[in-house]
Amino acid sequence: MKTTYVTLITYTDQGVRNLKQSPKRAKAFRQSAEAAGLKVLAQLWTAGAYDGLLILEGDSEEKVLGALARLASLGNVRTQSLRAFDTEGFAGIVGK
Repeated sequence: MKTTYVTLITYTDQGVRNLKQSPKRAKAFRQSAEAAGLKVLAQLWTAGAYDGLLILEGDSEEKVLGALARLASLGNVRTQSLRAFDTEGFAGIVGK
């Protein structure tokens, strides 16, 4: 069963100072996540309370959360992650 997370992103002061590098960092994250066996379903920049979002899918929570921890440890963004469920997964939770 696949694990899906939606992650809301905000820039740190360091991330804002290096804003022009954001697309390059995003590409590097995608490559790293895919090399770790994760699927990046969406990688978007946003306007409003958050600066971006990621939707990641993997075969374990540990892999997804590990990739997000490595991303945050670089110091350019802060993350807020939410476990997400598709219709089938949610039906299993609530008892179909």
